[in-house]
Amino acid sequence: MPFQQGLENILCSDSIQWVAFTAKGGQGKTTCACAAAVQVALRRPTARVLVISTDPAHNVSDAFAQRFSRDPQVVRGFDNLYAVEIDPERDFANTDLGRALLPPTGDRAPGGDGAADSALDAEDPLGLAGIVSELITTVPGIDEALSFGQMMKSVQEMDYDLIVFDMAPTGHALKLLSFPSVLERGLRRLLDLRTRMAPMLNMASSMMGMSLEGGASAFDAEIVGKMEELLGIVRRVDEQFRDARRTAFVCVCMPEFLSVYETERLLRELKRLHMHCGNLLINQVLWVNDAASAASPRDSLYVPVALSGERVGYAATELYESRVQIQQKYLQQIEDLYGEDFHITRMPMWMNEVRGVADLRAFGEALMQDSGIRPPEPLESATAESSLRNVVAQRSLELIIASGKGNVGKTTTTAALAVHLAEESPRGRRVLLVSTDPAHSLSDAFGQNFSRVLTREHLHSSDAVDEAMRPVRAEGIRGRGQLDVLEIDTADFLRDLHQAVPPAGESAAANDGAESDPRTAMAAAMLGAAPSEVIRDLLQAVPGIDDAIAFTRLMQRIQALDYDVVVLDTAPTGHTLRLLSFPSLLQRGLDKLEEVRQRFSGPLSMAASLAGNMGMPGAADGARPDQELAERLRTMQQTILQVVKQFQDAERTTFICVCIAEFLSVYETERLVQDLAEYGIDTHNVVVNQLFAAQASEAERVAMVQSRVAMQQRYLHQIDELYARDLRLCVLPLETQEVRGVEALRHFGQRILP
Repeated sequence: MPFQQGLENILCSDSIQWVAFTAKGGQGKTTCACAAAVQVALRRPTARVLVISTDPAHNVSDAFAQRFSRDPQVVRGFDNLYAVEIDPERDFANTDLGRALLPPTGDRAPGGDGAADSALDAEDPLGLAGIVSELITTVPGIDEALSFGQMMKSVQEMDYDLIVFDMAPTGHALKLLSFPSVLERGLRRLLDLRTRMAPMLNMASSMMGMSLEGGASAFDAEIVGKMEELLGIVRRVDEQFRDARRTAFVCVCMPEFLSVYETERLLRELKRLHMHCGNLLINQVLWVNDAASAASPRDSLYVPVALSGERVGYAATELYESRVQIQQKYLQQIEDLYGEDFHITRMPMWMNEVRGVADLRAFGEALMQDSGIRPPEPLESATAESSLRNVVAQRSLELIIASGKGNVGKTTTTAALAVHLAEESPRGRRVLLVSTDPAHSLSDAFGQNFSRVLTREHLHSSDAVDEAMRPVRAEGIRGRGQLDVLEIDTADFLRDLHQAVPPAGESAAANDGAESDPRTAMAAAMLGAAPSEVIRDLLQAVPGIDDAIAFTRLMQRIQALDYDVVVLDTAPTGHTLRLLSFPSLLQRGLDKLEEVRQRFSGPLSMAASLAGNMGMPGAADGARPDQELAERLRTMQQTILQVVKQFQDAERTTFICVCIAEFLSVYETERLVQDLAEYGIDTHNVVVNQLFAAQASEAERVAMVQSRVAMQQRYLHQIDELYARDLRLCVLPLETQEVRGVEALRHFGQRILP
């Protein structure tokens, strides 16, 4: 199929109900989604169109220059276009299931209404509501998964002809698309738990001389009813996402290596999930009319098409100057925000992509010196050095973490810094560079494969994590230093969940036959299952707990390795903040699990007493099975506390925020800085990347633009070879002005629906 076909095939279709835009971070996905929605609303005035943002770092409000919330609001200037931004953590308490799982007992406060509290206790004397709600609301991930289900329930109830999804960056989007099956498995486990707890509830109610009619059973029935309702919804959602007649996916990319690589990965994953993508938008193509010397005869296929009355392309100097003016505005904003308290490292745009050790070495040297690029009005009070030299000079640092919005050069910055740390010391430093970004890019940055693909034998063996944690030595490092690299897939650490809370059989084997302990057998009869099995099922029933434990265990493994400094390349901002919140969230979750264990201690003590009175052998020997489990939970808590302590120790850990001088990136950086401060994590470095120097000569400006044009054309040829037979391809230009507001979106959207 040729280029320039636009999205008519899906946006003008009568059968398509959902269109999902997804991409690597920083590709212009939100702009394309909003511009497409504007065009549909204009061309189909009788159709009701809704834009939904599921990206943790919402940008729909910024694209329309209008604030949106969790409830659909009409876009100014339209009567048939609406927008909504979903915040799962904030919204979960307001869902039907959230209200069922958050009983009024959670709102009690000292000095409250004692009579009301007594009434609540009378309604739920066994504490079932507290157990279930505490587990569900404190373990990381469950709010997001349940909110997704509730969101899709609301979507199905909405009366819209077309819904446009602005998805999160690739890794998070794929996780979101897997929520229907994950949530179905999780809810089934919780329903199974209810069945298992029934014998305990019946026995306890009998011993207390009460009936389960009303109160607890009514609450239980309400939860089950909501869960079963949600199960039906997620099944229908999964079915619609897989139905190419009703749902279409649009991938957005840029003509750069990492973007093309991740687009290929995204398309493979969508195919594996049986979800159809038939359109690819290639965004931010340099549209230059005086770069003929860098073009080939076929390049006319790979440039945007001029709209009616519009001249074809821009002059190289004009395009360069337009980006300088945009960047100068945001450089000034960055200076005003951070000039007094932060080291601001301003990095120039490079003529070519930074790939390979030689390029990384040069980029790292640039990080250590002042580029000379300045905002229009530098702060006179700013005294901090304009480089990352302060990071290198702080010899006590053991952990350096970098994050930022997608496509700002975060991986390049961390890789270059790691090379410099390994090479700069005469004695040589032992440096470990680790990627926790689901879309690993370190191999691409170095031009060397660092990924470890575990064999089938390793995947099912006890040394899987050890194998995954074997670093790969980076080639080409000078001097006496050492640089090792790890690209970590946290799925390799999921087995740690079983190590922390093993199945009853494994626990028995480790406890010299504890499975035959008469107390365990009697407690299992009372609970409907072995105590460790009950709590393990509670853990595994909730999506997200595995990620939290895996991250904690990963940090523990990293701390145990013998390196002078570790440089951590994290995922884009929204995922990074979630990752950093795992230690405290997991600690709270384990505290709640310990409370549940203590609630089970009654039946276990009763079982031990009965077993002893009946003269069962071994009834008085050793620790109770739940005590062994409690010790494992306490060990996990100590690990978490160690991770938190290091993250908050400014002498040992620092954070580098990487951004570019554009509105969305600056906005997200400020959000990141504020959230890091709330976590008590040190950050005093901001790297502003990809800057066009205002003082460059005309020849330098033309050379820069033409070099980038030639680079883009190589990848446009590659995109043509990879996708032109199977996908409809549309080329969108890098505009001379930011695309913000309805008018700019309308103009930009005409290229999507010409």
